[in-house]
Amino acid sequence: MEEISNKIETSNMLLFSIIIPAFNCEGYIERVVNSIAEAADDRNDYEIIIVDDGSTDSTGDKCRKLQEKCKNIRIIIQENQGSALARLNGFKEARGKYSLTIDSDDLIAKDYFTEIEKLLKEKKEYDFYFLNNFRNRKNSNDFKVERLRRENYCLGSKSEAAKLIILNGEAAVWNKIFKSSILKKVIHDIESSEINPGIIYGDDQMINILYLRDDMVKKIYVSDLAVYYHYQDSETSICRTPNYKRLLDDEIELFFIFEKTLNNKAFSDMNYSSKSKIIMETVKGIAAVFIKLRLKQVIDKDYRLEELRNIRLISKNYKAQSIKQRIYKLYAVLMWR
Repeated sequence: MEEISNKIETSNMLLFSIIIPAFNCEGYIERVVNSIAEAADDRNDYEIIIVDDGSTDSTGDKCRKLQEKCKNIRIIIQENQGSALARLNGFKEARGKYSLTIDSDDLIAKDYFTEIEKLLKEKKEYDFYFLNNFRNRKNSNDFKVERLRRENYCLGSKSEAAKLIILNGEAAVWNKIFKSSILKKVIHDIESSEINPGIIYGDDQMINILYLRDDMVKKIYVSDLAVYYHYQDSETSICRTPNYKRLLDDEIELFFIFEKTLNNKAFSDMNYSSKSKIIMETVKGIAAVFIKLRLKQVIDKDYRLEELRNIRLISKNYKAQSIKQRIYKLYAVLMWR
């Protein structure tokens, strides 16, 4: 891993570190960086860390040209390892008090920094922040607020936050605010464990859940603030042409991360029904992809059988919460013997 840096004034701690994972995004990288620069105006309390994840197009050249114009940009170059490791490597190098991440094909509002700073001053006692965002209509530049929240509120427990992340569509990392000091500890814990952080499907969920699990995360705030513009149909999205074999591999990794994490003391207040819903929803996803790959004869029936047998055994401890979950649980019991 190589870093290309400008000299950034750091006599006072920076407030924000903005991490941008970048892979073959030559058509977007200038737009997102210009969006950040416009929002920052004349601020000098932020840095942009672009992690070039082994791009093979002109992304790297464009990043270096942007760096010549903007002293706040740092560039990290790594071999292609996926967006999760790109983000984590960026977070590891963050010098700001708070870390945020922006996808290379998205945009931020002109008041992004001022509104987030205002929120942090008003709610400075919190360790993890969930924000709202805008999302475009497919094949359009017409955006609308994604979630119509009734109010801003403090989450009562980590278990509530986990359910939002895994079950209720709050998985994204780009509408979260993290404390850099906690993130660095989380990354150290990941590197010291058997967790494989190189997944590409579900990587946002993984980062959020592992951050949430940390003992230093005490208070979580959910805000209706929307200052992020997300393109759901970007050409660079891995969801446009999914690699189902890789998806299966990553779903299996996520299952073991979720199962182990949800049995951590941090989630001791989560009831059996909620744990079952999360675990069995993950089993359903694994079984559905497995069936698709078997029908297409991409994998044989013994593919990763030992791990799938473990999943079958673990799933026996949880109750299916829907008809679909019951069907896929039965499939797991019958097939992964």
